[in-house]
Amino acid sequence: MKRYFSTLLAAVLVLFASAAYADRLDDIKKAGVLKVASFDSNPPFGFVDEKTKQITGLDVDFAQAVADKIGVKLEVHPTNPANRIPLLTSGQVDLVVANFTVTPERAEQVDFSIPYFASGQQFIAKKGF
Repeated sequence: MKRYFSTLLAAVLVLFASAAYADRLDDIKKAGVLKVASFDSNPPFGFVDEKTKQITGLDVDFAQAVADKIGVKLEVHPTNPANRIPLLTSGQVDLVVANFTVTPERAEQVDFSIPYFASGQQFIAKKGF
């Protein structure tokens, strides 16, 4: 888990550190907040904690590590598969940290980090079926 976290953090920071993103990173630092979109109903990646009513989960932990690394506060916005790209491309959020299948069509609209989690489709059937 620690290796995946380090890999994700490095990939995100490379995106922020590149020349094309230098102005955006400066804007985030100046504002003092990193606005991140994350799922609020996809445990364990992102879900609403019943006690705190805050979005939490693995993706939020990754986002918090990025915010900590660049020295800003984290602001988490709920997202879903339909609105995550529009939230990012419209500038409402700075980063989307949510499970996302990389496709050529999506890559035309957004830049992806390296994947930090991989899963395949599976079928489940009654034993002996």
